Amino acid sequence: MDPPTFGQTAERTIRPSTDYYDSDGYDPDFIPGYEVPLPSHRDMSRIAARKAQALSGANIYELQYHHFSIVMHRMQRLALFAACYIDGRKPKKVDRDIGAVSAS
Repeated sequence: MDPPTFGQTAERTIRPSTDYYDSDGYDPDFIPGYEVPLPSHRDMSRIAARKAQALSGANIYELQYHHFSIVMHRMQRLALFAACYIDGRKPKKVDRDIGAVSAS
């Protein structure tokens, strides 16, 4: 682990994912006691791009990243929608070059 910079405590060092298979994506149950599902559309199969390597039982349109998901328009190659969750009470600083995470 790299040493923390002056005045900061390094919590951990992370390595950015190269294939995102270890990413859980958006969590619809992030708010305790509430469920906020991803949006849907009756013509999703016609307008949304399918994920090339969807796992069995997974949403075939949802691209999952760390704490957020995105569904792309098949023809326009733009996001149909994105969903994310953050806890603003727990901000962190991430050094994107080395992946070091520290308290803000």
